[in-house]
Amino acid sequence: MQDLWQYAPRDAFDLEREFEMQKRQVDHADGDIRLKLPKRLQQFSNNEISSSVTFDHIYVDHVKFKAFFEDPKNRIISLIKQILVEIEHLDQIILVGGFSCSRYLYHQIKNHADLSHINVCCPKEPGLAVVQGAVLFGYHPDEVKTRICRYTYGFGVLQDFDETVHKQEKRDIVDGEDVCKDVFDILVYEGEKVHYDTPKCTNSKSSHRQADRKYIPIRKEFYAGKNITKKGIVYVTEDGIRSIGKIISQPPEGGWTDLVEFKTNVYFGQTEIKIEDIDTTNNLTISVEFDWL
Repeated sequence: MQDLWQYAPRDAFDLEREFEMQKRQVDHADGDIRLKLPKRLQQFSNNEISSSVTFDHIYVDHVKFKAFFEDPKNRIISLIKQILVEIEHLDQIILVGGFSCSRYLYHQIKNHADLSHINVCCPKEPGLAVVQGAVLFGYHPDEVKTRICRYTYGFGVLQDFDETVHKQEKRDIVDGEDVCKDVFDILVYEGEKVHYDTPKCTNSKSSHRQADRKYIPIRKEFYAGKNITKKGIVYVTEDGIRSIGKIISQPPEGGWTDLVEFKTNVYFGQTEIKIEDIDTTNNLTISVEFDWL
């Protein structure tokens, strides 16, 4: 096969396409699966021709052919099980993509003991479903009314220290002010519905009275977490919370003012998280860079 790809790539492509077509069409047949062979393949092979191979075709026992499905099928089912652990309940699974054209794969997933309580369905043309959906979304992005957050998202921020609510070990001094570090400023919670064009907003401030802080970029770390409670102060150092990147706000040409107040808009309902940073002190839109992990 390596020689075939090197010296006759069109024949190699035709053979893989033939295999792909048979893979999609095989179901519960008991007969051998016939694959058309390019003649050059036998020229490159040193193997003796067996009774299952003719000059034009190879015949594969249906049991052996279906064994090709075992590894990808098991990985798909394992992924579904992981999702079930996260969301606990699932009513329906829609199979899309070229592999979903295989009725054998469809029946293997549908009849699996751990998934038998879920309605498994497949559109008429699953191979085109993803492309068609992408094109439709490109023309009408507002067709997706809401998305459901998989994680709890927010920023790690400094807050004015309050000994009645903050932990003493989180106390720090920044630019001469008494602050509490590592506070998780939560924007959306896991399982919350978010709209396409509606941002989640948060307000923050940054002190720059000292000269060495006038031109430093402001970095706000973005975090995601699971199983976060809605009661009390949450810190980004707690279990289940991890950093997914930094939002870096560049200082304006004249440097920061002594006290900068920000409004940050985060759009969670789009295909990618979009973030806008506004300096409300001077009514300026700040140039923002994203450093995602």
